[in-house]
Amino acid sequence: MFSDRCVNVYFQEWAPLFPVLHKPAFLRLYEEFMSNPDQVTDPHKLAQLHLVFGIAGLSSELSDRQQITLCESQWRSSLEVVLMDNTLATLQCLILALIYCISKADYSRLQHYKGIAVGLSHRLGLHQSQKRFSFGALTIETRKKVFWTLYTVDW
Repeated sequence: MFSDRCVNVYFQEWAPLFPVLHKPAFLRLYEEFMSNPDQVTDPHKLAQLHLVFGIAGLSSELSDRQQITLCESQWRSSLEVVLMDNTLATLQCLILALIYCISKADYSRLQHYKGIAVGLSHRLGLHQSQKRFSFGALTIETRKKVFWTLYTVDW
């Protein structure tokens, strides 16, 4: 019930402002996680799930501190595994971590993640025109949204 409420809060309140995640893809991941949590072992996926739960949990009026603490330990350990991967999924996790840190007023960790995220964004070429890359339409749109969300959060 906590996770269902968090997913709804996240996509109603946070995703319109910070469109980091592709909703249908995330909902498929969430469905997979709810049907068999032990099958979801990818650290990117685990970090995304628990960051969404944590972000929404922090902003909820009925916040459950114990659940939020559990989510934070899970996403931090998952993010630590992939922190230096040069992938868009890692950058998405980092941006979600930035949003979480802003919500929690954890400014030292915020600066740490922000430095890594900005560098990764440049390495991925998100600051350049996406027309020069041969990605599909969904990937190009996701890259643009991720870049502009990072730009907004970095402001």
